[in-house]
Amino acid sequence: MSFFALATAKQALPKQHHALRRLPFCRSFQVALASSAPRTFSSAPTNEHEQTLPPPPQEGIEFNALPWNLNLPQHHYYIHLTTTPMEGWTSNHYDPTTDGGILTSPSRKNEHSSSPHSLHHYSSSPLPLYPANTSINYGTTIWEGLACRRSPTSGKALVFRPQKNFQRFVNGARRMCLPEPSYELFMRSLQLVLRNNMHLLPPAPEVKTGLGEDGEVTIAEIEGGSKLYVRPMLMGSGQQLGLHPSPQISLFYFVSPT
Repeated sequence: MSFFALATAKQALPKQHHALRRLPFCRSFQVALASSAPRTFSSAPTNEHEQTLPPPPQEGIEFNALPWNLNLPQHHYYIHLTTTPMEGWTSNHYDPTTDGGILTSPSRKNEHSSSPHSLHHYSSSPLPLYPANTSINYGTTIWEGLACRRSPTSGKALVFRPQKNFQRFVNGARRMCLPEPSYELFMRSLQLVLRNNMHLLPPAPEVKTGLGEDGEVTIAEIEGGSKLYVRPMLMGSGQQLGLHPSPQISLFYFVSPT
């Protein structure tokens, strides 16, 4: 099993549901989909000796004491892609058949670096926004919020029902007349930003159990349980005076342990 899995609802899933499987860094990444959802990713080669659990939390951080806020931005990395209303999101941004595109291609800034071109350091690479930005002036922005937690039983990094976030994200994009990302682009971006911020994934909660009156084991207390919050955003990032489509659209994902 891989260190990163997107958890689905606990109820039984219909047989026609599909699963996303075996992305390059993740041996068994699975998300159940309704039959009307896009098809699955094709399989890609994996390293049989790759790490099967996320790395331990970064030392020196009291994760359970962090407030609900943007925390430790000097340690974050975020994903940023741009397009135009006419082009939309294409295979040039992400091609699920090859796991290629701008999203995953290595950065040209450092020929010895394997970091993807879309990945930026939060503190040292701020977004280039101008006063005439359409989102600042006309509110052309949508966002979602997801929580990634470390499982107290398996130790894996789990995100609960991200397909629901994707559905809301797409609905919001349509209402705001923004080009909607594909399911594959949305999920691969989510994987990528989590993979590059796993050092900020808090420790798993400590679950203490006890015996109920009927003699069955019950959860008596849960200590800890901080999360790595993920915020996908879609916004008009170009300059435009007047209520018109933004000439540039940005898709980005950032995180914060909280």
